[in-house]
Amino acid sequence: MNLSKNLIPTFDWRKYTTLDPVMKLKNFTSKQISRMLQKAYLSFYLRPTYLIKDLILRRGFIFRRAIPRVLDFLKVKISDLQ
Repeated sequence: MNLSKNLIPTFDWRKYTTLDPVMKLKNFTSKQISRMLQKAYLSFYLRPTYLIKDLILRRGFIFRRAIPRVLDFLKVKISDLQ
């Protein structure tokens, strides 16, 4: 079971989000996983075609809600790196 291998570093449910790694992996550190998550979010939400569709079909939902959240997320992660 995962508990015996110490693969789960926390049982704090507030950290179980899509933004924080909650399992240890054999080949990646938590910092590497966080950076991959950041890159994935940015590459997905900042695609030009996605942004254009958002403006046309959803009347700017991404611009109003998601982009500020992504920027806040990046500010927190950047301050963690310093």
